[in-house]
Amino acid sequence: MDERRKRRARRDRIEDATDFMGWYMDGTTRRLGIPKWDATNQYLAYHEGRTGYSRGSHNAKPWLLAVAQRVGDREQRYRAQLTSLPPLTENWARDAPAPRLWGGSGEALSGCAWPLRTGC
Repeated sequence: MDERRKRRARRDRIEDATDFMGWYMDGTTRRLGIPKWDATNQYLAYHEGRTGYSRGSHNAKPWLLAVAQRVGDREQRYRAQLTSLPPLTENWARDAPAPRLWGGSGEALSGCAWPLRTGC
């Protein structure tokens, strides 16, 4: 894996933040054996650093263990939501119903809600 940093990466860009998370979690999985889907322990390893995690520094911080458990609970909630969705088709963006946009008086606004995905 290329360990060089992306020079123009920014924390406030979702693409860069997601790329960093994937890179860091992959390294944590390789070095510590924490599965990528174990949000609780991935969070602890990120918070404490991989060395701190391997030394068990998180175990002396009940407040941190509670936060990490909430992270894990949220991951389970998101996983349940995602697995309850129907499978995506090849044309999912075109076929997906556009979200209803509401004006200030409660009437539905007209217009294309997915212009970049559908070309409308």
